[in-house]
Amino acid sequence: MKKIFILSLLLLSISLLASCGKDESALNQISEDSVQEIYDGKTNGFFVATQNVEESYFETLEEVLKENNTSAYFYNTYQPEGADAEVVDKQKFDLANRFDRNKLYYVKDGEVHDPIRLKSLTGLELSKEIQSYIDTHK
Repeated sequence: MKKIFILSLLLLSISLLASCGKDESALNQISEDSVQEIYDGKTNGFFVATQNVEESYFETLEEVLKENNTSAYFYNTYQPEGADAEVVDKQKFDLANRFDRNKLYYVKDGEVHDPIRLKSLTGLELSKEIQSYIDTHK
């Protein structure tokens, strides 16, 4: 019995150590095909399209998402095939007539809910707006 307890404790310790250092992002980059799946109702969730991943709102958005144990998809118009693909010289966003850049959307079963503008606010105001949006659409 004591050996089983020690073995269980050892396995638990190894699992905890393995998970330490993993800082999973609350923002997950997707390809344009995945954006189409969101629009078609095959995938639900929060979504933002951007032409620059260095936008000032990204850090605030990620912090609020993490605080809420929530994630969002983002599409980089200069990396249309996703995170592991090449950056292109000319941005591509065939769904620009359906989604505006720099807005946080919530899409469920193909229904696009009113987005919030991420570039119009900063700091605490932006955090509160994102929090309110997440609360409304959780």
